[in-house]
Amino acid sequence: MAKRNYSIPYTLDSSYLDMEIAVQNDSGLGFRPFPIKTILLVLLGVLSCFLLVSKTFIANGTIIQKGIFILLWIGLCLLLLTTNKQKQIGLEKITSLMMYMNPDSRFISTRAGDNANNVVKICGYDSIDEDGTINYTDNSVGVVFDIIGNASILLFDDHKNAILDRVDNHYRKMKPGTTYQFITRKEPQNVYLQVASIDERYNEMTVYDEDLEAMFATNKYVISELVGQRFKSLHQYLIIQAPNKEELDLALNVFFSEVENSELMLKYAAQLDRNEVIEFMTPIYGSKKGAR
Repeated sequence: MAKRNYSIPYTLDSSYLDMEIAVQNDSGLGFRPFPIKTILLVLLGVLSCFLLVSKTFIANGTIIQKGIFILLWIGLCLLLLTTNKQKQIGLEKITSLMMYMNPDSRFISTRAGDNANNVVKICGYDSIDEDGTINYTDNSVGVVFDIIGNASILLFDDHKNAILDRVDNHYRKMKPGTTYQFITRKEPQNVYLQVASIDERYNEMTVYDEDLEAMFATNKYVISELVGQRFKSLHQYLIIQAPNKEELDLALNVFFSEVENSELMLKYAAQLDRNEVIEFMTPIYGSKKGAR
């Protein structure tokens, strides 16, 4: 049976300064674990405050003025030394903040005569082949699938465990360089099959009547304009990305084998071609008007 919880390995890009230590007494009471760099920066902040208050012009101020300075210094230290969920201290965000304050870093011009490098940095892809293969700027390749999953909170335990085992076994077959990117969006429902069925029934009519034609026109309008435009549903997509074409082919072989042999992981999967990939990416990177 697949595990219900998976531990996340400690990141490899951490140094000894990122190691956390607990400041506690023998009874186990104390503060939560803090990184060594945070503790050293706090000590440096306390020492700097002491030197500023005792060795600079601030030493000539009144007690109230010194108290106000110490409170402001404590607030500045809390702002710069507090860590977020990613274990990043506020001091490390100053560079990002300075870059964000530059208007050129917040706005990208997309006129035809402008440099496209900034847009490419955001999108990350270079071109799209006719079969829908995406060529990324780092020389990796990927394809997009329209998928329907099989998970539900209402599943029985046996069925749920079977799905977990199947998904776990599938991921074990993946190569280390291959990634699955799941994207869920709220989009209008796909009604082209229903519209095509209405057109086919209309063309097969042997008796033409104004009421029948009005009925077909009404049905087509409701399906295409109302259901297909105003009523939205959740659509899920899967991007399979690999370092090169050979590894992508191997990943697709494993993926197609899973889809064909079992419906536990996915009920439906259809690869998008070039036009469908462009339509999929248009709401993310641009607008329908003038899309390329």
